Amino acid sequence: MNVLWLATIITVSAPCIATREFPEKCKAPPSNIENKICERRASLWYFSNSTNECRELTNACGKTENTFSTKKACKKECGKKANTKKMHRLCWQRPRQEKCKAAFPRWYWSAQKGCKLYTGCYKNGFTKFSQCKEKCGGSKWPSRPGPRQNLKHKRRA
Repeated sequence: MNVLWLATIITVSAPCIATREFPEKCKAPPSNIENKICERRASLWYFSNSTNECRELTNACGKTENTFSTKKACKKECGKKANTKKMHRLCWQRPRQEKCKAAFPRWYWSAQKGCKLYTGCYKNGFTKFSQCKEKCGGSKWPSRPGPRQNLKHKRRA
């Protein structure tokens, strides 16, 4: 019973854990530049994906895509603030269905599918696709459910 409870908690919690995407150059290994033979060695910095921090390479020879001359340059390109984009409040909110006499198109953000169009009497969301993409489209966050479907049967005429 405890194992089932633990599995349920993990399954429910897993989508809520945000993973940050780093630029491709920050994901690249620093290569084996410490063991190369060269005339001039220097200290370089690289971004470690395992620790999510910039680390120093001593006696490095040559540069690769994921090496930087200073720690500051490494942090600027790959550090925590490099790709963090503050999302608009509507990116976090689920559409709320309201009562009305017409259907209005709105866009809401889904981490799995990007900006999605929905119609109906909904509050929240963006009026234009371009607004949704600009405010939410560049960030990856845990998904959240889309709008609730109205399960009531339609009246027969």
